[in-house]
Amino acid sequence: MNRNYLIFGILLPLLLLWGGTLLALFFLPETVPAHFGPGGLDRLGSKHELIGLPALATLAALLAFFKNPALRLAAALAVWIFAFAQGLVLALVFTHLDAAPRAPTPEETELGERVLKGILALGGLVTAGLGFALLKSPPEPNPYYGFRTRETLEDPEVWYPVNRFAGVALAAAGLVGAASALLLPGLYAAGVLVLAVLLATLASYVHAKRLAKEKR
Repeated sequence: MNRNYLIFGILLPLLLLWGGTLLALFFLPETVPAHFGPGGLDRLGSKHELIGLPALATLAALLAFFKNPALRLAAALAVWIFAFAQGLVLALVFTHLDAAPRAPTPEETELGERVLKGILALGGLVTAGLGFALLKSPPEPNPYYGFRTRETLEDPEVWYPVNRFAGVALAAAGLVGAASALLLPGLYAAGVLVLAVLLATLASYVHAKRLAKEKR
């Protein structure tokens, strides 16, 4: 693993993230602002909830130990994004320590639901677009873009059909996710989109394994 990548891509943001969070926990009271909705602060909670983002960043950092360059890049980006997000969260917490939470109005609740459903619909359409792109013109074998497994990267005769299959699966998953955002409540639609993408990924992985086995 490249030393500069390890230091500046992984260790530095993790150090800033955990160091800033632990320092904040030392000074914060036990109960702090825990959630901000469309109308502002709407929930108080334990200060230890602030450990969530550093924990997720640490899990994301594990991707750095894979040999795939795309996964390593994703690890560094994710850790830095979590670090910046935690900085914003801590700033909100410290500036709202004296604020009292209030229940959101029906209008604010409806606005939040619409925003969530809009984001999910957009995410579904983007996923479908990526799927159609893979189906129509799958890229040449590469470690950055496409459905990349050991089987697909080792054999072009596996790479192209598997990427077309993954394109169909992702396009279907994206369209299902976008439709669910229009027909279902936001949280249910989020679950449908995530489940659809996971099933598409799993189906593509199984297809790659089966096709590679047939080629042997």
